[in-house]
Amino acid sequence: MDNITPETLYQELSKNVIGQEGYLKSLCNAAWLHHLRYQHYKQTGEVIDKPKQNILCIGPSGTGKTLAVEQLGKLLNLPVIIENASMLRGEGWKGRSVSSIITRCIDSAPDKNEAEATHSIVCLDEIDKIFKSRLGDNSFLPVDNLLTFMAGSVVTHTDNNRTCKMDTSSLLIICLGAFNGLEGIIRERLAGKASIGFSADKPAELPQGSLLPYATEEDLYKYGISNEFLGRISLITHTNPLSLDNYSNILTQSTASPVYQYDDLLYKTLGVHINITDDAVTCMAQQAIDSNEGARLLARIATDLLQTQLYTVASDTSVDSIEIGCGENNCLVAYQTHLGREDLYGVFCIVSPELERKTLSSVPLSCIRGRNEIIELANSIKDASHRKMILSEEEIIADVYIIAAAIARQLLENNGKGMTMEHVGQMLDTFYDMDIRHQKYSCVHPLEHICVEYLTEAEKRVADWHEAIEDARQMLLDYCSAWLFNHGQAEL
Repeated sequence: MDNITPETLYQELSKNVIGQEGYLKSLCNAAWLHHLRYQHYKQTGEVIDKPKQNILCIGPSGTGKTLAVEQLGKLLNLPVIIENASMLRGEGWKGRSVSSIITRCIDSAPDKNEAEATHSIVCLDEIDKIFKSRLGDNSFLPVDNLLTFMAGSVVTHTDNNRTCKMDTSSLLIICLGAFNGLEGIIRERLAGKASIGFSADKPAELPQGSLLPYATEEDLYKYGISNEFLGRISLITHTNPLSLDNYSNILTQSTASPVYQYDDLLYKTLGVHINITDDAVTCMAQQAIDSNEGARLLARIATDLLQTQLYTVASDTSVDSIEIGCGENNCLVAYQTHLGREDLYGVFCIVSPELERKTLSSVPLSCIRGRNEIIELANSIKDASHRKMILSEEEIIADVYIIAAAIARQLLENNGKGMTMEHVGQMLDTFYDMDIRHQKYSCVHPLEHICVEYLTEAEKRVADWHEAIEDARQMLLDYCSAWLFNHGQAEL
């Protein structure tokens, strides 16, 4: 990802993680500082390990805590190590030791690159589980070893005749946990006396909704976190419980949507769409609200509903799409549409305009400013699309001309530098209005002449101009989808 700033990181993360503005912004600030240190080390070899970034996020399960960290690693192009802290054990005890994390950092870095390994992002998930009990002999717990690891020191790990050594000072460490029971501790304190939390003063009366924004170090200490551990945390943040609208937006606007993910896989491989009705979105969102599992439940519901259809869809070529809808008594059902994949390919399924934009913007527009190159690219776009299978020959030619005209106009206006297929899509949008289109071009520049020529040729071959623009746009989306798949970027 180019042009990394807290704002650009937040814009990308918010496309996947819904309803967690505060957490995402805190995470992006820390990630940006981490990126600055990493770039400085790569360029100069000098280590800047201060301020040390250790973050603690508290929040309900299924609210996007771990997903945000995973996406962050992809944006920064750094290894992300997700470690279940509840499975860690103190040195000398049977099980995974804290020191073993460094081997994962080293092995996850391409070509064992030292800069990437030492600047990995380490996510300690379910961190709350290691503080759950303060009774009895807890020497097998990894707390003491984690203190050393998080403070930043040279850690050595030996396993199977392999010894690894790494300085953890430059790691970005993110601790995540649901901390069930913490809200009860906060409520008890708020009901008794005034106190200042991390993000808000004590309210005049007990607030409605989550009390996590009012957590203090005293609350966390009562929960079981030692002062030594808290002293190694540079930032404490939280996620919010998800609302009905949040769950609905996850289903319809996020690439983390299980509906989008199933559609992305099946359409690119079989030409079968997975769709969901508005009623089904509301029903699934309500089920998630009523559970304690958060957004994870959405994936399980979708997977369970689709089992029967998935079993037969590969062999039944008459199935064009599968739709999740609501039956009687708001009972979720999945049913197939039998139009025939071999005869008809429907519209490329993008759940939202934002996901459509992301598809187009991920594919570069690379074209020389020449007539032959422009029409060749337009034909390549046509060849990659299934849309041509339901169009007449004249309609296909018209769409090629429309796409070529959009490419020519973009090359004229932007000189062909730093553009993506999103810019071609934006130019197609300007072709909807016939009057504006004819007024706009004066044929002064050769590329402008080419654009008008192609539009004129297209008009001769279409009965419905708006429908032709939609077909051209569909071809462009299909081309971008195929390009991403061929370049190993099927998951946006």
